[in-house]
Amino acid sequence: MTKEKAKQIAEVLNAYAEGKPIEVLLAGEWCEIIQDKYVFNIEDESYRIKKEPKYRPFKNAKECFEEMKKHQPIGWLYWNSIFVHITEIGLGCIEFDNCTYTFVETFNKGFTFVDGQPFGIKD
Repeated sequence: MTKEKAKQIAEVLNAYAEGKPIEVLLAGEWCEIIQDKYVFNIEDESYRIKKEPKYRPFKNAKECFEEMKKHQPIGWLYWNSIFVHITEIGLGCIEFDNCTYTFVETFNKGFTFVDGQPFGIKD
């Protein structure tokens, strides 16, 4: 085993120990392994830390509303231990509790839909 391969395996095993999702290459496809149910075969298989989806703030009101319809109950967000209901979607911003926040502000502050997904769109 090369030093580079050992470094890559060490990185994957450390991530596994931290509970991060790990994938193995099987028949040309990356498949997520089940924690505590998998026997690693570091000589014959390839592993990687599962890539997390990337999100970005909404570009406009239409994109925001179309994504909101996918998350129920529609119009509700969660942030800092509170639930808020959006009362208006404007040009580049939302309003709730008589406060206006840009899409970038709500995304950067960590607002999520009630289902836990970021208040943004997959890039």
